[in-house]
Amino acid sequence: CVLLFDEIEKAHICVIHLFLQMLDAGRLRDNYTDEEVSFSDAIIILTTNAGKQLYEESENGDFSSVSRKVIVKALQKDVNPETGVPFFPGAICSRFASGNVVMFNHIGAHNLRAIAKNEIERHAANLQKETGIEFSVDDGAYTALLFSEGGAADARTIRSRAETFFNDELYELLRFVASDKVKTGVDSLEKIRVSIDLSHAEESISELFVSSEKTRMLVFASEETVALCAKKVPDCDPIGVQDAKAAVEAIKSRNIDFVLLDMKCGAPEASLANLNIEDVESPARDFFKLLREQKSELPVYLIESRGTVLSEEEKVSFMRQGVRGVLKVTRGNDSFAAKLKTVAQSLHQQASMNKLARENKLICFETAQTISKNGKNAEIKLYDFQMSVAVDSEDAKNVLSAVSKPNVRFDDVIGADDAKKELTYFVEYLKDPKKYMGTGVKAPKGVILYGPPGTGKTMLAKAMACEAGVTFIAAEGNQFLKRFVGEGSEKVHELFKTARKYAPSILFIDEIDAIAKERRGGVNAGANGEETLTAFLTEMDGFVNDPSKPVFVLAATNFDVQPGSDKSLDPALMRRFDRRVYIDLPNKQDRIRFLKMKIAKNHALDISEKQIDNISMRSTGMSLAELDSVVELALRSAIREGSAVVNDAILEEAFETFNGGEAKKWDESQLERVARHEAGHALLCHLSGETPSYLTIVARGNHGGYMQHAEQEGKAIYTKDELLARIRTALGGRAAEIVYYGERDGISTGAGGDLESATSTAQRIVCTYGMDDEFGLAVVHGAVASNGTMSVEVRAAVNRILGEQMDEAVRLISENKSKIDALVKELMSENHLNGTEIEQVLTDK
Repeated sequence: CVLLFDEIEKAHICVIHLFLQMLDAGRLRDNYTDEEVSFSDAIIILTTNAGKQLYEESENGDFSSVSRKVIVKALQKDVNPETGVPFFPGAICSRFASGNVVMFNHIGAHNLRAIAKNEIERHAANLQKETGIEFSVDDGAYTALLFSEGGAADARTIRSRAETFFNDELYELLRFVASDKVKTGVDSLEKIRVSIDLSHAEESISELFVSSEKTRMLVFASEETVALCAKKVPDCDPIGVQDAKAAVEAIKSRNIDFVLLDMKCGAPEASLANLNIEDVESPARDFFKLLREQKSELPVYLIESRGTVLSEEEKVSFMRQGVRGVLKVTRGNDSFAAKLKTVAQSLHQQASMNKLARENKLICFETAQTISKNGKNAEIKLYDFQMSVAVDSEDAKNVLSAVSKPNVRFDDVIGADDAKKELTYFVEYLKDPKKYMGTGVKAPKGVILYGPPGTGKTMLAKAMACEAGVTFIAAEGNQFLKRFVGEGSEKVHELFKTARKYAPSILFIDEIDAIAKERRGGVNAGANGEETLTAFLTEMDGFVNDPSKPVFVLAATNFDVQPGSDKSLDPALMRRFDRRVYIDLPNKQDRIRFLKMKIAKNHALDISEKQIDNISMRSTGMSLAELDSVVELALRSAIREGSAVVNDAILEEAFETFNGGEAKKWDESQLERVARHEAGHALLCHLSGETPSYLTIVARGNHGGYMQHAEQEGKAIYTKDELLARIRTALGGRAAEIVYYGERDGISTGAGGDLESATSTAQRIVCTYGMDDEFGLAVVHGAVASNGTMSVEVRAAVNRILGEQMDEAVRLISENKSKIDALVKELMSENHLNGTEIEQVLTDK
């Protein structure tokens, strides 16, 4: 007889010892009859799921090269998770080794697809037998069912999925046909067809079903056979080789899908007559052995050409060594092309399954039922294909689902053009790691984004995740700041483990400075923070990383990446990143684009082009986040005032309130003094060749008004005359007060900030730029300039410059009092003036 014991690892240990007695002595004692029962003539088959780590550690699923010793050792080491005891004692494992140990390969995608097809065809045959309704399915639908189970599909799940699909869709269709919407009814139905519509699917999904590229096959055979392959299968790209060295180079330089191998290629004619083909020394045999050792995942098919016929014994022997099959190549054999296309299709499907398995993804789709006007033909269409991450419950807290995944593209990110260009390279790498691996380029580990707050670093990370289409895992640096030592490092290891599980993936760490500040020792250095950073450095070193399943670390910080500054990141961490990308504040065009985008998205914003240009010019140095806050403040102000829209005036007030605070009420005499003060600034600025962009006398915060210079974002170099003009402009407020109120009453507290600005510029002229002829070219650093004997000389030089420019400012204002008066009049009337209005007042008078 044949005795089959299934899943023996689930048996009690006492029963397992009975198996040992059966295998060892060939008999068992029946305790009921008290007789010895012989099993010497029985064939005993034992199956087990133990040793599954061999399966989990392999992707290609070909275990033909795994030795019996390795398999038995895996069985012996596998432990029951419930008891912590090995499934099998060493004694029974040694008995396994004395018998035939057979390790099943992973079931291939084409086999799983065939299972789904057989199951649906079985149900379709029963349907036709019972009702006469013909049921047909497009080939692509079977592949869709396969992909809907993801990369971890097996025979049982595929069979169940096919049965459920057939029953559910048939039920929905018949319910639709029997409804009031269809007049013909079920009795008229003759044919049901299942179709697939990939016309609107993303390219990454369509590519899973049908490759857009030609199948690349390495043909190790004669030139005649290579030419025949190219002629018969134009959809394939055959690369012909006749020696092992050329074959190895082809595999290294080209992305080969599978190998066709003529074992007799290059073999001496004399040896072919006396030996089995596997015993013949030839370049083909050497190459085959090399493939099995170094590229066991690469599918190999033997070919029989003219004069090359393999015996059944030889075929079985090669199959045991991992050969997938044998194809006959002759001029008169028209089935060769069809078989090769089938091979290429099954290998592509298998590659797609492997891709889904690597990324822990599956394909989802919707179905729609339609019926013809005469009610005879019905269609079930599969459409709206989407790819989603099949996240395990324990990983759900880290991995963003399809619903929460960012939908921001690079085009949606305003500014940061250099950063987007740099990140585009890494996006392409994540989309196709194998393409870059073949070029010899080292796999990138990550990029750190740094710069001022609110410049869009987090938004860039979201855009990169969306563009790459890979798993996105987000975390914040403060998540690793745990109370107890060891918890932070454990969290780091857990996060990277999850990222590798769903790779290729992007691991985004926002505010990484929370764990990556520069280590400087001292009493405040925490052991917990040190451990967390060390764990992060170890994970980024990538000792366990698979280049084909990359984990790309994207970090963001407001800190400086240069070591030694007050707020710098750890140099050891910086070395782990491939690039450091600075995200700068937006320029004027970026700010204009942002405001226009906000206006286009919100109909409540009724802002003129003139005001957009005005705000964008005056918002120099502001981030887009701050500008967004201004717009939100304007919307809230409009609602408070009962207005349906935000006009120029409301946006203007919101901008001023955001920057300076709520407006204060001052009496008219104080306002007039402020107006003369600010007019003095504006006049001297205009006389130096620059028209201010904004002038106001509305008191906010700690100032009574202010003048804003014109936009000079692109200007990097200033001359001495330009710096002196800046000093005069800063002193213009006090100069105007002196001209109008005299030397005694003209000196007020309103010039405090102006004097600080003028002093700072003058000190740089003297100490930094070497522009003062009396002081000389020597550079004097801050500490020296502020303390000691040198500080006296510096102070004297600075006061001399300030005094000269104050005298010049008083002279210019005295000569242009009419223009000051005109500006004051307008300011008292309007409270604020923009650049165009200032220019008009000063040029008309």
